[in-house]
Amino acid sequence: MDKIKKNTLVSMSIKLEDEEGNIVDENDEIMYLHGGYNQIFQKLEDALEGKK
Repeated sequence: MDKIKKNTLVSMSIKLEDEEGNIVDENDEIMYLHGGYNQIFQKLEDALEGKK
């Protein structure tokens, strides 16, 4: 598995919870092209840079 860098196709699962732990939203799979293409929040993309 390669590290996430510019022009890497990234697939991930996301679960959002509120302060009490109740699930607000859950997605089995989200895919986006990494590299500053404004497909996800920039802070999230920055946090994923270099991860596997």
